[in-house]
Amino acid sequence: MALALPSREPFWDVFACDLGGRWVGGHDTDRGFSVAQLRYANGMKVEALEPRPDGDDFLVRFLADRGPGPHHLTFKVDDLPATIERAEAAGYQALGIALDGPFWKEAFLHPRQASGIVVQLAWAAGELDDPPPPDLPAPRGAEPAELVHVAHAVADLEGALDLFKGLLGGHTVDAGAGGGLGFVDLAYPGPGRLRLLAGGPTAAWVGTQPGRLHSLCFRLGDPGGVAGAVARDGWWEVAAAAPLGVRLVLLEPDAPVPVAG
Repeated sequence: MALALPSREPFWDVFACDLGGRWVGGHDTDRGFSVAQLRYANGMKVEALEPRPDGDDFLVRFLADRGPGPHHLTFKVDDLPATIERAEAAGYQALGIALDGPFWKEAFLHPRQASGIVVQLAWAAGELDDPPPPDLPAPRGAEPAELVHVAHAVADLEGALDLFKGLLGGHTVDAGAGGGLGFVDLAYPGPGRLRLLAGGPTAAWVGTQPGRLHSLCFRLGDPGGVAGAVARDGWWEVAAAAPLGVRLVLLEPDAPVPVAG
């Protein structure tokens, strides 16, 4: 999960300090932006993308158009050319194909085809191993939070399942419905977990778009201590407002997961 942010300082405050994400790596890219990755207790990662003043302005344009918030979902694959071939055979158009790098190769699916979110298909020779930056704050707790899942609301659940389950290989680990709202939880090799939401109150929120990233759900020992957290019925919420632009659903260690929060 990658967030586009004009500055990574609020990302550090919440995702590194309050949620205890551990440094994975990060650096300035040759495409005019910086990346920084944090890992959580179950291995899932969140990445911050920050524009550089001297770089390509694509991220600046994105932030001017949409503001800070979700940018893309990354799915790592063992054979990127074969995945691109399967995607195109299924009717998707792969964009931004870059296969020449010895350590990182990537391609993208446009949100119009990918249920309203940029999907990055990637192959990596390993993980980032850059030294941590001097402004990385110490975590507030002794252990990192667990990133339970990324929740994505979609207008067409079957179409989303064709992509995230059929093409990208997710397998269903839970599903349910209530009050007109349905959900399907998909798991991937490794720690990745994606919750698809459809219908109910999310339908009006999605509107005419094919989908919108709904929230990130975390478990931690002190959810009420996260900056901006507001108590709900058995859980806490951080609203999707600037400077981060992404909604957080926060749970105590033994609390049940609300369908949509």
